[in-house]
Amino acid sequence: MLIALLLPAVQAAREAARRMQCSNNIKQLSLALHTYHDANQRFPAGQGDAKWRSYKQKDNPNNTLGQTDLYSFLISLLPFVEQNAFHDTIVASVQACSNTSGQTDAFHPGNYNTKPVGPNGENMICPFATVPLSPLRCPSDGNNPTQLANNRMAWSSYHGCWGDIAMKRDWANRGRGLFCRGEGGPGARSMGSASDGTSNTIAISEAVCAPDNDREARNKNAVLGIDPFTLSPQDCANFRGSGGSLNITDGSTAYGRGRKGMRWAHASLIYTGFTTTLPPNSISCVFSTNGWAEDQGYITASSSHSGGVNVGVLDGSVRFVTDSVACQDQSLIEVVRGGTTYNLLTNTAFSGASPFGVWGALGSIDGAESTSFP
Repeated sequence: MLIALLLPAVQAAREAARRMQCSNNIKQLSLALHTYHDANQRFPAGQGDAKWRSYKQKDNPNNTLGQTDLYSFLISLLPFVEQNAFHDTIVASVQACSNTSGQTDAFHPGNYNTKPVGPNGENMICPFATVPLSPLRCPSDGNNPTQLANNRMAWSSYHGCWGDIAMKRDWANRGRGLFCRGEGGPGARSMGSASDGTSNTIAISEAVCAPDNDREARNKNAVLGIDPFTLSPQDCANFRGSGGSLNITDGSTAYGRGRKGMRWAHASLIYTGFTTTLPPNSISCVFSTNGWAEDQGYITASSSHSGGVNVGVLDGSVRFVTDSVACQDQSLIEVVRGGTTYNLLTNTAFSGASPFGVWGALGSIDGAESTSFP
């Protein structure tokens, strides 16, 4: 009986410690963003960052090396989370590709099998196939492995906020969150971009990892591929059934798909991004072709902590946001601004207040909202 009474208390204490460690990880990433900003007068872009796009092909110096547009903001933050040597290895690999005649691509950030040839004709070793990075692992996220097999990519439990509408990482005219497309898009943000206020803007949150190719992913780590993608946030949420089930009745239009968070270095939202269109710990829905999940859609923040998620705020603080945070108007797929109707599922920019309540407002960086954390 004594053991029965003590066990829940021990488990609760352990989870409290894990949640504290998770909060500390997010704190370090948030501070890294500030340090990066101090050094570069801007934040890293979510995709297509100018730093990585500055490397050109040796034989065609006007052409940027391929694959570097896919490099995530987490790569840029490595020197600011005590991963200088790792960052230097990645830089060296990109430089070597840029200095090699006939080489048009750098290493792909999500495929360790690509083997660019170096200046001396050698097959270079992929810098992204590595052991897990402890700053990117929530200790409560049981799907984020502590060991990797077969040179698999390290995972990340922490994603950057792309705003309050359905997104795709390479959309040029989107970007209502801190992270967005750099080259050819809205560009990297600066502290001055946060006109809503740094204390009212989310930078980073958790996202529970989903096993590779797991078509049985459930609830908070579920990713559903929808073809064609015509869903409102509420339509996506309605796929959640009871008891951890998913309401998928037509396999030709809805695919259960894993892969959430499985490539820390890749800029696609399913790997390193999220949107504030659905409340924390909702399922995610993306555009899908033949069952392969793309990154247009609603990628949700989620955690293995009870009741909500830890978020890193742009002012450097860490807050816990509950699943019940106000996130109304979930049936919207259009919004009217200045007499013009904007479809929320297409690559069209709009300005103004978030259509998705408090959670949506916290995800936008310049929506002209004064909304603060509940």
